[in-house]
Amino acid sequence: MVSRTRKFVWLGIIAAVLCAALLTWLLLQKGRQVETLAHLNENLSAASVHLAQTEEKIIASFGEGDYVEGFGGHLRTYEGKGIRIGFSGDKDNDLYGQVSSIAFWEPAYAVYGINIGDDRRTAIEMLLSQDYEHLTEGLYRNGEYVISLSGAATVELIQIWFDDKDLRDRQY
Repeated sequence: MVSRTRKFVWLGIIAAVLCAALLTWLLLQKGRQVETLAHLNENLSAASVHLAQTEEKIIASFGEGDYVEGFGGHLRTYEGKGIRIGFSGDKDNDLYGQVSSIAFWEPAYAVYGINIGDDRRTAIEMLLSQDYEHLTEGLYRNGEYVISLSGAATVELIQIWFDDKDLRDRQY
């Protein structure tokens, strides 16, 4: 009888610890905002380019640009505008045939108010305030969106891309 009571006590303790851990995790996640396409695009100012635009719209606005074939899609580079735009060629990608990545080096463009030439530490603080998590040097993720900041003391290049969670294990 004593061993049966001990089992229930231990089960109760384990259940309490698990509940406390779950509650702590939920409280930590409560204030965290998972990035959405609409929110990111609202905070992106890059020559009227936004994620999920069609390639036809980009070409109509900027012309053909320099076409670069890639693995899993292709790019159109507009050197004079300081921007490179990527299009997914994977039919399983949620942004198939649409803008799925943007890289820019033009100081007039910004994401979350971060411009080329800005102090790198201030830029990182801005991304962290938008609930982006630090992955590795220069890479920050929130949900399915990744932002890369290149440069030493100042931001020299900003890259933004959609990292479809269903395709992360694919090698192109």
